[in-house]
Amino acid sequence: MRALRAQVEAVPSLADRVTLSARPAHELSGLPEAHFDTIVVNSVVQYFPGADYLTDVLRSAARLLAPGGALFVGDVRNLRLHRTLAAAVEAGRTPADDKEALRAAVDRAVAWEGELLLDPDYFAALDGFTADIRLKRGTHHNELTRYRYDVVLRPGTAPATVPAQTLPWSALGTPEALGAALAARTAPLRVTGIPNARLAPDLAALGRLDDSSRAGGPGIDPETLHETAARHGHRAALTWAADAEDGSVTRCSPPARRTRSCPRPGRRMPRPRRTPRPRRSPRPDRSTFPAPPTRTPTAPRPSATSPRS
Repeated sequence: MRALRAQVEAVPSLADRVTLSARPAHELSGLPEAHFDTIVVNSVVQYFPGADYLTDVLRSAARLLAPGGALFVGDVRNLRLHRTLAAAVEAGRTPADDKEALRAAVDRAVAWEGELLLDPDYFAALDGFTADIRLKRGTHHNELTRYRYDVVLRPGTAPATVPAQTLPWSALGTPEALGAALAARTAPLRVTGIPNARLAPDLAALGRLDDSSRAGGPGIDPETLHETAARHGHRAALTWAADAEDGSVTRCSPPARRTRSCPRPGRRMPRPRRTPRPRRSPRPDRSTFPAPPTRTPTAPRPSATSPRS
């Protein structure tokens, strides 16, 4: 905090406009209500003690938003893909011919997870908000682009949307066919069940572990979908396919001049809970700790698991 304060004070144009404060995430006393256009909660919710605490923080923060304001929640770890990530990490640490040892290592990594992971439907089911849930942008395939996502929450009910035609990816199959479909229309198009190329190697590792064929092929890089939409005057909005546990993508393409034209389908689910795990000793209630500083990792983490005994 001292270093950050010194940097702010060194810029005269910021010194009287920026106020720095370190406090727990739920402690918002003294901040003006109905004042802020945007509140950013980036790459910290994985350190929260649970989904109930996160819900309380989001509802409290929403009271500080000016009309039309938004909450940005970034770098959220995807609960649906927890075992896929564990399989990918442990496959690089365990002899390839020892499947039982690998399976035990994956089970142990999942059971001893120390961070909060959230199913995307947690945000879709959050009462009092509309949720815009997006895959992270990026050309590099790493832990951040494969297993995390961003959410923009707006208080209130969803605005009226332009109806979108829905096609399964199996009816298209290639970016070229998708481009042809977009070129022939100006209305929104929703495409479901798009295989995610970012996850293909990790799904293959999980498939070998479970003796299944989870990986259905090489898939499509999400950035290719963005590029295809832009070439035809559309804007791609990529989110996780409802109920899919293989990282499949749903793509909605409103014309570039429109905003929020495509609703995100999804079922309403109970709030996700932290994966239960045995504990060697009682841990303090982290809700009384200050939230970690906002950060944006610049390199993939080799593992998102907690230390093992």
